[in-house]
Amino acid sequence: MLEALLAALPDGILSVDAEGRLATLNPAARELLPGELSEGDRLAEAVPALAPLLARAVEEPLRGSVLLGGSPVEVRGAPLPAGGAVLSLRPPGQLDRRAHEAAEASRWASLAAGLAHELRNPLAGIEGAATLLARSVEGELAPLAEVVTKESRRIEGLVTGLMDLARPRPPEPRPTDLHRLLEEVLRLTEASLPAGLRIERRFDPSLPPLEVDPEHLTQVLHNLLRNAVEVLAPAGEGRITVSTGVALGLRSGPPHARRSMARLVVRDSGPGFDPRVLEQPFTPFVTTKPSGTGLGLALCRRLIEAQQGLIELANDPAGGARVQLVLPLSAQP
Repeated sequence: MLEALLAALPDGILSVDAEGRLATLNPAARELLPGELSEGDRLAEAVPALAPLLARAVEEPLRGSVLLGGSPVEVRGAPLPAGGAVLSLRPPGQLDRRAHEAAEASRWASLAAGLAHELRNPLAGIEGAATLLARSVEGELAPLAEVVTKESRRIEGLVTGLMDLARPRPPEPRPTDLHRLLEEVLRLTEASLPAGLRIERRFDPSLPPLEVDPEHLTQVLHNLLRNAVEVLAPAGEGRITVSTGVALGLRSGPPHARRSMARLVVRDSGPGFDPRVLEQPFTPFVTTKPSGTGLGLALCRRLIEAQQGLIELANDPAGGARVQLVLPLSAQP
């Protein structure tokens, strides 16, 4: 069981015994470390770059970095009760990708704020004039006036989305029963679910409360479920699976008060994400929907990361799209 869990982690995980010999080594660590390492090898001799950090890790928790294969790797370590230490190695590509995505999100938020500001005032004038025009014209021009009014309202919705993306309300985290919140959201979704579609629940009943903003999380869930329904509806059949559990190996917060994390996954049985979406995840205006704006997922990311969470998109190996949220558990029982 432990071996399977370590193999699933994206970070390299290894441990050494009191004599400095390798006791465990997961596949991600094997890819990062040079040479062919085996259990029983002396880590400090096999990988000299890690020797100084390993010497510290057997005494106290640490965080540092080393060059492995010419690339910087983040290293975290801690002593083991029986002697020795455990180290985690974060791949450089993962660090680069997250830093790049964070910078891109910040740039898009600034652009969204500027666009929304420039559009809102003239749009209000256009919408007001179109409403007055629709009341006063007759005959062949009346439908055209209605089109102007309808389209101006659509653009107003786009501007509102840009404003939400640029300046969302600061989160107000509090202990939240995830399953109760999920049931409320799922009941609303099921009330208007097209025939042939169904929602499957796979909840971990032992999951403790989360420390999140329930309104923000509700907004994110409505968005994710609406996306899944829109993908499945044309086929007239399909399944949406919502599952929860503890995110093993993940923690958030400052070192003196780190919290465990929960995992919430929304899967659908549709065709999966378009490769263009996965190449530029959470980028505004990147969408394959005929009438979409691409703002929904961008806002979801902003709301989740504002409360120390993570959101990831992927295509499930079994088929369909998969969105995973990783959220902090409450410090309160």
